Amino acid sequence: MRDILIHRYFGVDPETVWTVVKEEIPRSEFRLRKENANMKQIEDHLRQKLDIFQKRRFFDQSFQ
Repeated sequence: MRDILIHRYFGVDPETVWTVVKEEIPRSEFRLRKENANMKQIEDHLRQKLDIFQKRRFFDQSFQ
């Protein structure tokens, strides 16, 4: 859509643009926010696993 708006400005249908603004963008925003929340959960989980791994490794090295 960006290319059409930029390069063919006079051939753009305003109703189509308005539909995208009112319907598609909010849907995309919702999906992106949901995916971002999922990624944060995964990141937190991986950080916890890494922390456990590092503590075990430190503990193992301390007693060698």
